[in-house]
Amino acid sequence: MLVENELFRNLSNVDSRCSNLIPQIAEKAHGVWLWVYLVVRDLLRDLNSDEGYTHLQHRLNEFPPELEKYFRYILRRIDPIYRKETAQIFQITVEAVRPVPVYALMFLDSEQQDPEYALKVDLKPVDDTAGHDTCMKWRNRLNNRCKDLLEVKVHTDSDTSGICFLRYKVDFLHRTMRNFLRDNYQTELREQTGAEFSALFSLCSMQFALVKSLPIPDFRSISTLKR
Repeated sequence: MLVENELFRNLSNVDSRCSNLIPQIAEKAHGVWLWVYLVVRDLLRDLNSDEGYTHLQHRLNEFPPELEKYFRYILRRIDPIYRKETAQIFQITVEAVRPVPVYALMFLDSEQQDPEYALKVDLKPVDDTAGHDTCMKWRNRLNNRCKDLLEVKVHTDSDTSGICFLRYKVDFLHRTMRNFLRDNYQTELREQTGAEFSALFSLCSMQFALVKSLPIPDFRSISTLKR
């Protein structure tokens, strides 16, 4: 990934020390591929910000070699202004049996204003354009809030039923991240969200609000519901 990156190649031509980074990464990883992937992606982000060799080397030195400690390192780097919402998103995605539609995350704002929003919101079908735009906006927000530990994947399974905004779903970069949050980081997440927050309640509200957003002209018609 580094060698194929044009910015890294250009920097290597200017500073030959860059070639030392690759064997250092391989040695520090102790064979854990996911660790390599996460570290290299962080370095590529620095390269896109025009950082030089000294910064890249410092960044690599900072990375804990153990995957669990690296997860904690990433979580500590999340901007404090996002931490409460990020903790809510993490708890929701951990509790969800299946990947959550990205569009559902927009209802978090509504829940902050009124916990009973899902009962009060009107039936209002979402067209493809509006649904797609909301999904793209939230994909960018996830990058800011979750440091790429969550990603947006396009699903084309039968659950989407051809509905555009249901195809974009939030999922963990790797199952080990979900296991870590579920088994080792629940106390920290609850401290950040506050005791009043319930991920299961949020999931139920989101699902109800999503149903009201489906482009179904008549919920009483069996033929349209079968779609």
